[in-house]
Amino acid sequence: MALQPARATGLEGKALSYDEIACSQPFRFRIGPNKREFIIHSALVTAQSPALDRLVNSDFKEAKDGHVELDNVDEDTFTRFIEYAYTGRYPKTEAYDPEPAPEPNGHASSGDSQLARREDGPVAESPEPQAEAPPAEAEVPIEAESTPSDWPWDLPPSKKKKKVTRVVMFKGLSKKFAKMVAGLEAEAGSDETCQVQGRLTTNPLLVHARIFVFADYWGITKLRDASLQKLGRALNEAIVVKRDVVRARIADLVEYCFVEARPDELQQLVILYAASRLPFLWVSERFREIYGDNKELSIGLTGAIIEVGTNEKEALSSLRS
Repeated sequence: MALQPARATGLEGKALSYDEIACSQPFRFRIGPNKREFIIHSALVTAQSPALDRLVNSDFKEAKDGHVELDNVDEDTFTRFIEYAYTGRYPKTEAYDPEPAPEPNGHASSGDSQLARREDGPVAESPEPQAEAPPAEAEVPIEAESTPSDWPWDLPPSKKKKKVTRVVMFKGLSKKFAKMVAGLEAEAGSDETCQVQGRLTTNPLLVHARIFVFADYWGITKLRDASLQKLGRALNEAIVVKRDVVRARIADLVEYCFVEARPDELQQLVILYAASRLPFLWVSERFREIYGDNKELSIGLTGAIIEVGTNEKEALSSLRS
């Protein structure tokens, strides 16, 4: 892939020529518990944010030594940051996995399931031989999944009126989440920093969240905004192919966002999404454990449901009056 000028990132109003980049001193980052070393031109590092500029051009020991250790950053996130710094483009994290390669017998090998992008349509699972195939599990959109039997709120589906209220409430949550994502896209804009370039990943939701946390910490504004936009879009466009794997991926994201302190914007996005898909997620034992163990998450989800449920109830009452 051809390098783009550093000014393509548009960060902090700094524009650098290739000469300025190539002639700058290398700066070494030792990343993660294994302290893997990455070397970047210092001019590119300083162009990303004032915080990184101070890291490289200050009286701190790290600046004088020309290296810093970041134990709490994972290697994958930092590799993507390097790609962004050198190309000015957001690294691609498709919301689906590669199609499994065909086996010699003509059937595709079983692979990790997928979060499909609507722009390409869901990727159909290849059929197994009839004699070995387990009973087929119909693909069910998240919104259509029935309420679990151990649902923690008193919304029994047996009474038609309450069932309608429950459906309206979760549709309201879905609309609110979609509105939030639209707002993120408007803020991030459509410049080159939001374009994506070629990589697939096991869990794109976690990748976007980790990039956001990294960019937020170092004040890399455009990368921060783009990563939150990408996460919102990936969640908003997710459909069910293998439901258990989708639940596991979302549980990974929820756990990452709430086991440790994370920026409020990230937590609010995840809370609203989880609230809008709670009947689907509640089937997962792991999600229920995370919910039970995390007070901030449980309060946030309950608050989101109560707020939208109250608004929908008032709206329905005004229509009837």
